[in-house]
Amino acid sequence: MNEIIDFSALAGQIGSMGTFVLIFMIAFWYMKGKNKPSDLSEMKAQIKDLHEWHSVVDKDGVKIWYVRSSLESAVSDMTKAIQTMTDAWKDNSLLMKHLVEEIKLLRGEVRK
Repeated sequence: MNEIIDFSALAGQIGSMGTFVLIFMIAFWYMKGKNKPSDLSEMKAQIKDLHEWHSVVDKDGVKIWYVRSSLESAVSDMTKAIQTMTDAWKDNSLLMKHLVEEIKLLRGEVRK
């Protein structure tokens, strides 16, 4: 069972199911006894509001309710930390190279 789970598709399915359940609940509430003409327009307004809220996207075009901002922030922080560590590793590598060259020069002078 080496299946890769596509969480974006799963989130979309859960979101679609949640939207369906919410619309069903609104319709049930409407059918239960609130059958005045003004209630129908209120239900339309609620469904429109729900649709507008779910259609908001971020700068990459991903619906914002698919990704938690805390997760996005954590990934961003980890990326910065990895970059900092990479820069430090590069500096260490250059320093080690310089030290090896110095040691080789010193060994050459001692042998003479």
